[in-house]
Amino acid sequence: MTKPELLIPAGNLEKLETAYLYGADACYMGAQGFSLRAEKSEIKFNETKKAIALARKYHKKIYIALNSFIYDDEIKKLEKIIQKLNEIKPDALIIADPGVINIAQRLKNKIPIHLSTQANTLNSESIKFWAKNGVQRIVLARELSYAQLKKIKKAISNTEIEIFIHGALCISYSGRCYLSKYLVDKDANRGECTQPCRWEWEANETIKPERKLKFEEEDGVNYVLNSKDLCLLKKFPEIFKLKPTSLKIEGRMKSAYYVSIISMVYRQAIDDYYKSPTLFKKNLKQYQNELRNISHRDYTINFWDGYNDNTMNPESSGYIKKYRMVGIVEKYDQKNNELYIKARNEIKKGQFIEILDHQNKSITKIKVKNILDINKNEQIDSAHNSYYIKIPCAQEFPPKAIIRAKIK
Repeated sequence: MTKPELLIPAGNLEKLETAYLYGADACYMGAQGFSLRAEKSEIKFNETKKAIALARKYHKKIYIALNSFIYDDEIKKLEKIIQKLNEIKPDALIIADPGVINIAQRLKNKIPIHLSTQANTLNSESIKFWAKNGVQRIVLARELSYAQLKKIKKAISNTEIEIFIHGALCISYSGRCYLSKYLVDKDANRGECTQPCRWEWEANETIKPERKLKFEEEDGVNYVLNSKDLCLLKKFPEIFKLKPTSLKIEGRMKSAYYVSIISMVYRQAIDDYYKSPTLFKKNLKQYQNELRNISHRDYTINFWDGYNDNTMNPESSGYIKKYRMVGIVEKYDQKNNELYIKARNEIKKGQFIEILDHQNKSITKIKVKNILDINKNEQIDSAHNSYYIKIPCAQEFPPKAIIRAKIK
């Protein structure tokens, strides 16, 4: 039985390599100006070549998102980007706008096309339509239930199917929202969402505008449009019966730490299940606990079992954060048993840190006994972002291993 592809988000080259090291089969990145994420989470074209080189180095795949909805005055710019992408050959283009598909085909695009979830594909007839129009893979809408997915799979055979299994949700339909554009001129369908659905809201009466009504539950909280995060890990036995081509995770704007954990946990979960469903069931609680250690909102299975009144969280729109990334391993000195670290956040003498080993897919806890500032060649009590340090460590860890610490 063929394992489904594990598809991980990558907002930059560091996150891309992190995803590959920690277990991703493929990654997706945004083309600058034409993907549904903010510019800082898109990749400039001159970096796209480096991204593809990384994918080839690790024998992985890379997909480029062109899933923005475009205007006529952007067509020429888009044509140039598609032509350039055809020269460097990523493994697929992720597209939502039928016009962009048309442009790609007119330019004799040779890169496989994957239909974005923003196209709201909900039925087998839509899949057949897109397949006839040159689409190789369909990223299905996140609003589908398991029962609906079974009917789709029964009706289609040759088209690849991709299912979202983890990440942020929003109140809109498959991300098609106009609230941010209306309120602050930042268009969610252009990658600029300011997430006003997660703000506190109140309504005014039209007859007496001074009378205001807050959107409140009985206990006074009012985040009525605030979605929980999707997590379908426990539904893997049902998901694998569908034989999807790919399992997709959301989060191009998330940190490298998020990418490392999400890649490692889902890699282990997939591999364990295909070794033995019993092994997966045995380790499920362990996987779930680790997923709670990344920045997240409360988890939901969304509409997997049909209508779910537990998808929204009216109590808070904030993230749950238990750990933060504090450094990256630069190298290990076997002779002196010392670990060289590039600090990203505060690392203090006497604290415990945890090291994520991408070679063994394991997490090891150690105590920081002392810290040497390498640049100043002096002992220090704490290191901060951009410090280059070394600490005593009896165990060897590979370069690019990620270091985290609990948030007090």
